Amino acid sequence: MRKALLPFLFLLTVPLIGQEAAKTHPVSVLIDSRPDFAEIQIDGKFVGTTPLNYRLLPGMHRIALTRKGFATWTRDLLVTDGVPTRVGGLLEQSTAQNPCASSETPSTP
Repeated sequence: MRKALLPFLFLLTVPLIGQEAAKTHPVSVLIDSRPDFAEIQIDGKFVGTTPLNYRLLPGMHRIALTRKGFATWTRDLLVTDGVPTRVGGLLEQSTAQNPCASSETPSTP
């Protein structure tokens, strides 16, 4: 009876060993912006404000940075297993909120 169970138990443990090797672990991603304190959305979910050190599973992710008075900054990020990543977004001020922006063309003397 014992000899008959041994091969059966071995067959049950082999898939478990293979699954353990295939597991991926979260990777550190540092997200920063200029100016600071932009809201961060990853894959459509709010996760905090910049600067932020966040952990993501390997794969493609959509990063969006927003701040009042600035245009939304969006990028697709490929996170690679075992490779810490840094993301820096430079937000551009919206022309509607920019007091220095002028719609007039400068006159030439």
